[in-house]
Amino acid sequence: MDKFCSVNGIDHRVTSAYHPQSNGLTERTNQTIKNGVDKHNEEIDDCRSEARENIVIKQSKQNTTYDAAHVACPFKVVSKVLLHSSHQLMQMAKQLEENFTGPYIIHHLTKANTA
Repeated sequence: MDKFCSVNGIDHRVTSAYHPQSNGLTERTNQTIKNGVDKHNEEIDDCRSEARENIVIKQSKQNTTYDAAHVACPFKVVSKVLLHSSHQLMQMAKQLEENFTGPYIIHHLTKANTA
């Protein structure tokens, strides 16, 4: 015990039992240490609750983004659709041609709601 105290710079003092003058100082030191630990625990709890709030906000944003990207398919089997001809955008000379081809009939939908 003495070696541990000397290595760590601890001034270890032994007092007689039931000696109020020396026990009072020890109790006050213990109370100061306890208050410091309690304050540190409160700060950790505040950080944890703030982290929980941030997680809830981020998950809400993530769910909103996911839901917006994965809306239900507006088409049904046997729906008639027109196909946009994107190659028309490259060929400005053919401006008078139609931008859509079709109508096409949807025969089945895949799991990703694509025809």
